Amino acid sequence: MLPSGANQGGVSGGIPERGREASENEQQSGQLMVMLQELHSLLESYAPPWYTREHHERAESSLRCGRQAADVFIELYDLLEEYAPLWYTREHHERAAAISQLLRKP
Repeated sequence: MLPSGANQGGVSGGIPERGREASENEQQSGQLMVMLQELHSLLESYAPPWYTREHHERAESSLRCGRQAADVFIELYDLLEEYAPLWYTREHHERAAAISQLLRKP
């Protein structure tokens, strides 16, 4: 009998670690998509003149296919931060900023 915590059969503790990392990545991806949808909805609702057709099409495509979601999110986030419309609330900013920081980590 092996002492508790002993390595059995050469199997390392890395497998559960990878599972945890994958789960965290999935959770972050889900949060990204939810916030991307929220920013997209805001911009579609208010349709400011600086939200171009190209922005709209890229966001629609990303939401539909999930491709380039991080890039599109950053693009929409940067637009909203630059123009700071009144309807872009502090709550929107704080939630989007948290995701932006995660995405921009080296």
